[in-house]
Amino acid sequence: MPKFVSENNEETVDLGGSGQLVVRKGRTKLRPEEVSISQWISANSRILSKLVREGQLDAQGLHEYLEYTACIGDYLQTHTTSSVMIFDHTHRKNKVEQRKRWSDIDFHSMFYYLEKKDSVRKAKASYKQGVQGKDTICLNFQNPGGCRFQNCKYLHVCIQCQGSHPQHKHNDTSSQRSGNYTSHPQHRVH
Repeated sequence: MPKFVSENNEETVDLGGSGQLVVRKGRTKLRPEEVSISQWISANSRILSKLVREGQLDAQGLHEYLEYTACIGDYLQTHTTSSVMIFDHTHRKNKVEQRKRWSDIDFHSMFYYLEKKDSVRKAKASYKQGVQGKDTICLNFQNPGGCRFQNCKYLHVCIQCQGSHPQHKHNDTSSQRSGNYTSHPQHRVH
């Protein structure tokens, strides 16, 4: 991602009454955690354009890339920008090296790199106290098969946004409106 970020490499120096001097600075390579949201949006668009232009994305690949982009937007709402940029950089690198699809999110990387914003951490802490002492999100609940345990000791909430739907339904707008996804009635989370 950093190599697709365009930087303003010129600085204008005012020489008083004799005019202005434009100084061109050498390009410095950005580290992933230094990429801003606006730079990421621009670079992401350039990458998508290049992939389409070079025929590297079919219709399914384009759909997956756009869904991945939406996931990054979701992560930016609840996680620090620098942690999301590092996660994105790692995901893109692994995608190329391991020939993965855009939709193949590595949950290990997600847990390792993504850092909650302080405001989300505080809200989640107070939310967890009200859910009978449960403090860990159920990973089984995230999958299409759902959780098979009748009295699961883990929270049945979306791993991305802590909504009442499983992660595999996170981008389903109807699930976000209804909020009725639970594996078992006793685990309904509102």
